[in-house]
Formats: sequence, structure tokens, C-alpha cells
Amino acid sequence: MGAKRRCSEANLERRGDAPKQTKISWPLSSQPSRSPDGNDSDTEPPAKKRMARTSAAKKDPTPSKLYKDTIKKVDKVFNGLVKMYNKNLTRWSGVTADTFASSMERNFLPTVKTLSETSPAAAFNLLLDIGEHAYGDLDAWAKSCGYGETEGPYKEMDELLVEIINARREADGVDVDSATTSAARPYAVEPSHSDLGGEEPAVQILWGKKRVNTQLVKKLGRARLADLKTMFNARRERRDVAEDWAGNALNDLIETGGRIDQYGIGKHFFHKSIGLLASIKGVERPALAPPPKG
Repeated sequence: MGAKRRCSEANLERRGDAPKQTKISWPLSSQPSRSPDGNDSDTEPPAKKRMARTSAAKKDPTPSKLYKDTIKKVDKVFNGLVKMYNKNLTRWSGVTADTFASSMERNFLPTVKTLSETSPAAAFNLLLDIGEHAYGDLDAWAKSCGYGETEGPYKEMDELLVEIINARREADGVDVDSATTSAARPYAVEPSHSDLGGEEPAVQILWGKKRVNTQLVKKLGRARLADLKTMFNARRERRDVAEDWAGNALNDLIETGGRIDQYGIGKHFFHKSIGLLASIKGVERPALAPPPKG
């Protein structure tokens, strides 16, 4: 126990006349000492070590975390573009499929390339998800299909997916035709039409009329977006668990390609990738599959 202070010392301190005490921030007995090579990292305070580990973790996330974090960002960008549909809308300006395609390419293809270096499977699933978000609501307004500028982004995505498919085949040891089932159960292409709900009746909006039922337009818009998001989630979940990743992707791509080709933008949608996946499954290249009528 230290010596007791006299009352006179306490009074001096209250008046501010007491001599200033030197404040030691680090006990001399625990001062960090440099190692012979000049590196004192081993004697850093615990808090600094934790901060260093945290910074390293942020710089180099696991493939699973990077995939999940990017999926959330894809949803955020998609929802932000959807909210802009009715802003500054003219005959030649407004959000279209061109906007969605270029935005998805610009924002997320670099991440896909990074992810492909450590996990071709995660990069494969992420790129397919980005592709599904790269056209938007094609019935949102009269020019939603765009002005022919989806071709460039779609080709970029397609070329990258071909590279990732080959990397995944190599990682999984899959050769051409080796992923096919036995002769008793040959692979059959089944476009995944059922992923898109379509509970609301399809009503044609005549945008050329002077008066448009805005309430009906909004109601149908909400229904279409709900269907799209249901499809996004269903395909994400299926990709995560699909053992036949090539067949599953092929079914999804020919369905989406056929659906958006009704608006004139399906020709370049993962065109090479569809052919490569078909060869892996040992089948002829399937035609794009538009939604069934009725």
C-alpha cells in the first residue's frame, strides 16, 4: 500500500498548485523489446493483433462468404434499378434490359473472376445468378427490352462461363459425355418453366393509348417482380445442392433464353455455354424454350 497523502497535499491539488506528476503509459517492466532482427511483432499488444487478424480476414474472405456477400449485392443492385423504372421515362430514355445487363457485367464480373481462382463451383453458381438478373422486368414499359445493347454484356458473361465450366470439369474430373446417365436412363432436357410462378393473368398493356390504367399497371408489375424473385430464389437453392450441375444449368439457361428471346434479346444469352453444357450431357444442342402457351 502506498503512503497516505497529507491534507496539505490534497489542498494543493485542488488549487492546482501541486507539482505535475509524470504519467507513464507503459510500465517499464513490460516495455516491448525488439527482437535481434528488429521485428517486434511478437510483442504487440493483444488488441493490435486482433485488429490485424480482422483486417486480414476482410481482405481475403472465404469463397463461401464472398459468394453469399455478392449475392446480397446483386439483389441490391437489381432492386435499385427496378425502382428507377418510372423515373425520367421518355421514348428514348429509361431503365431497360440494356441497363440491367451492363450494370451486372460492370459490377460483378470482376468478383466472378476472383472467385473462379479459388472455387470454380461458387463462381459458376454466381455467374448464372448474375445472368438471371441481367434483363429485369421486360414488361415494365414499352421499351423495357432495350435498344440492342445487351449483346456485349451477354457475350462477356458467356465467354467467362465457358472458362469456368472447363475449370469446374477439370476440378471434378468430368470429361465430355462422362456426365451422362446410363443407357437405361439417358439424360432428357427439361426446361425449368415451373420456376416462374405466373399466378396473375397475363394482361396486355396498350402503352400507345392516351389513358393507361395505372393501378392495373402497378398491380401487374408487383406480380411480375414477385414471380421473378421466386424464380431467383428457387434456382439459387437448387444450384447449391444440384449434383448434376451441368444438366441443371442447361435446363435453366434454355428456359431463360427462350423466355427473353420473345423480346429479341435471347440470341446471345450464354449461347456458347449452352452448347458446351449440352456436349457434357451427351445430347444435341437444345433449342431455346419459350414459355408454354395456355
